[in-house]
Amino acid sequence: MKLDPLDKEILRELQKDAKQSSKKLGKKFGKPQTTIVNRIKRLENMGIIKGYAAIIDAEKIGLGATAFSLIKVKQGPIDVKAGKGAILEATKNFAKYEEVNEVYALAGDYDILLKIHGESEKAIGKWLMTEFWKVSSVDKSSTIITFYSEKDTQNLKII
Repeated sequence: MKLDPLDKEILRELQKDAKQSSKKLGKKFGKPQTTIVNRIKRLENMGIIKGYAAIIDAEKIGLGATAFSLIKVKQGPIDVKAGKGAILEATKNFAKYEEVNEVYALAGDYDILLKIHGESEKAIGKWLMTEFWKVSSVDKSSTIITFYSEKDTQNLKII
């Protein structure tokens, strides 16, 4: 999808603050408010803007621990077109858990990467020992607990 310079500027600004009014954006870019509204609607309709959400500080709501879990899945027959296969099924199962914030299918030694938030390392450990292994296709895993994050953002570089 080809984006023009105005589309890109709108996306950059909305990533900074999605609550900005179209009137304010129009003034910023020297464009009529209706142009900005139409551009935003078009970006939404194209699926480029998928939604709007509050950015919540996990630590301030009691979810101060973060872990990443690498998972190797027991392999079976794969049918990507039909959306079937052990990895695809496991990613769908892990995505159902509220503790899991991100789920990625990988290439390499491991098949899946999870980002997990919890109240504490102990709480994440408890989840791993109880719920995690309910996904029967898990063969082995390696979990990494984080101590500190220098950068945690959903903002993308708009090129």
